Amino acid sequence: MITMLKNWTVITQPIKDRGLGLRKFLRYLVSENHKNHKDKTTIKPIFGNIDRFHLKTVFNITKQELITAKKKKGGRGFNSFAQSFVFSLPPALPNKITHKQWQNISRDIIKELSLFLNLTPKDLKDHLFMNLHEQDNPHLNLVIAKVINGETRAELQQKSIVRVLKHAFNLAVLNHTGLDHTQYQPKTRRKKRYNKQYYDKNKQIINALSQCNKNNTTSTKSSCSQGTSNDLNTLNTLNLKGETKTTKRKLTQ
Repeated sequence: MITMLKNWTVITQPIKDRGLGLRKFLRYLVSENHKNHKDKTTIKPIFGNIDRFHLKTVFNITKQELITAKKKKGGRGFNSFAQSFVFSLPPALPNKITHKQWQNISRDIIKELSLFLNLTPKDLKDHLFMNLHEQDNPHLNLVIAKVINGETRAELQQKSIVRVLKHAFNLAVLNHTGLDHTQYQPKTRRKKRYNKQYYDKNKQIINALSQCNKNNTTSTKSSCSQGTSNDLNTLNTLNLKGETKTTKRKLTQ
């Protein structure tokens, strides 16, 4: 069965450890000498400067925390000052995407992101940083502040924003490069799923072994050892049989 992609890849995560964590992450994004980038990644700017972005983000977060404190409200401060998004394409594409095309793709993503947040692209650009990592699997890095125009943007960590940005990325890549994610065939196939019976039995054996370790008598240990030995033989038999009919039907759909 031929497997097609549902979307090009979009990954998001909060950047933790406040301003220090943000500083480290931004420096990582622009460092060609980092072990993950050296001799395999060409880093190109798209928008923004890490020093200005870091300073403005820390200033806005600190100001927001002061406002909250003045209102005599409880709660913790910000552990994460910004959210990271990675827009990635797979290796071995039929044609190489130019830097100009990546810039156009970035502009479309920023436009859709600003609409989602009910901001103008101009307002949004003051609160984000973007660059490009050209490598086997080329990808755009986007970092956006969590406080914009004095408002905390909690929606940056919601699933809905990922769905919107996946579709925006699909459309932008198609529009500017002609690459259609629905026609791309991954080079590697997804690994075979666990036989459910095998998984459940394995869990039972782990629990049984854990219980045995709590008992100290020789007779109890001997009984446990015999029991788990028989269970392991059953487990091996299940593993050799492969998927159950139910699992096979799911895999072939």
